Amino acid sequence: LTGPGSSNILMWYHHNDFAPDTVVQADYRVSGLTEPATILLRDVNGESEDIYIGTNGKPYYTRKLYGVYNKKYEIGSTNCKENWVNIALAFHFDSRTYDVYINGKKEATGINFLSDSFTSDMYHVRFILDTEESSSAQLDIDNVYIYKSDTYYPADRIEGPGGGILEADENWEH
Repeated sequence: LTGPGSSNILMWYHHNDFAPDTVVQADYRVSGLTEPATILLRDVNGESEDIYIGTNGKPYYTRKLYGVYNKKYEIGSTNCKENWVNIALAFHFDSRTYDVYINGKKEATGINFLSDSFTSDMYHVRFILDTEESSSAQLDIDNVYIYKSDTYYPADRIEGPGGGILEADENWEH
């Protein structure tokens, strides 16, 4: 994805339940951000969970403070700016939480879902670069995996079709 203007890519579109434990994982590299890049998962009811990559290159999530989503919680110390970084979100729908792995290291554990009504009946996963008109921002995405597991696995340990990966030709829409 590249600026200027708002851009987003719908990487996965599939009206289907995620398993009780599902991991969404990809490699990211950002540069020139004027607004945070977003990893967004939305269920069929319109509820979503978002992780952001800030203009400083650091991942974070938000929660309400005084009724507004302005409380930021940075995740780890890894900087995605100009560097390839692997980010994995391990969702646990039974406990209504998720964990965040950065470059294989668990950086956040048991983050409560933002919405009490967020479900595993997933509508889409999007990667968003929202920029100003004059921006030269760029978000590179590679090696995207969605698989059934309660924990992160390095890409070389994720099994092929039948091992839990949703096959690109069936479920991915670009």
